[in-house]
Amino acid sequence: MRPPLLIANWKMNMFREEAKAYCQELHSALVQSPSLAKRVAWILIPPLTALDILKPFQKGLYSLGAQNCHWEKGGAYTGEISPFMLADVGCRYVIAGHSERRMHFGESDEVVGRKVATIVEAGLVPILCIGEQWAERERGETLQKIERQLLEGLRGVKKGGEMVVAYEPVWAIGSGKTPSAEEIADIHRAIRQILCAKFSPAWGNQASVVYGGSVHSQNAAQFASRPEVNGFLVGGASLKVKEFLAIAGAFRWRVPAKS
Repeated sequence: MRPPLLIANWKMNMFREEAKAYCQELHSALVQSPSLAKRVAWILIPPLTALDILKPFQKGLYSLGAQNCHWEKGGAYTGEISPFMLADVGCRYVIAGHSERRMHFGESDEVVGRKVATIVEAGLVPILCIGEQWAERERGETLQKIERQLLEGLRGVKKGGEMVVAYEPVWAIGSGKTPSAEEIADIHRAIRQILCAKFSPAWGNQASVVYGGSVHSQNAAQFASRPEVNGFLVGGASLKVKEFLAIAGAFRWRVPAKS
């Protein structure tokens, strides 16, 4: 059984001293509670300015990621950073296609797909975000939307590898509204079916499908109870260590010990 992923997306938050204090508190909590430390795979995705702050506290407890990247390996792209550079500074994961990038910066499905392909080429794990707007949900277009985003997002991926798909209904992010656990489970099953059809059942069943969208300690348990949910992409609730730890506690099973 693979451990569920617990991904903290700090967005544009946390100055360096705040990040240091956060990591000291998280590190202390996980060292004192080995069972909780092993319950999930911890992934911290801070602003780029805090990556070097987080690295010394890793000690095998968590992995690092980046919130965004460019689709080129390098070149004359002022203000951008490539997945290969992110790999060089110790990142393992990169978010691609977050709804805030699509909404505020006009990132298209094509752009997201190009990013995902380069992330994979750099040997990193993409966290491909997909999800529908409220109007699309009301029109019954959720499945069509996520299928299009999935297929376009994976268009440049030629072979299977580690992959994370984050279903984040746009209307739920920061709103306090969420789909029901049953709705989330249904959509996650549909996502996995698409992955199996595009690549192979073996690869599609190996990918992690996580939920993001107003996840917090009060609703995490109902979502975590569904086996279709392989973890969470957590935004604002990940900024407080106690809240983040409480969300991890929603996953009641433990990771099997390695033989």
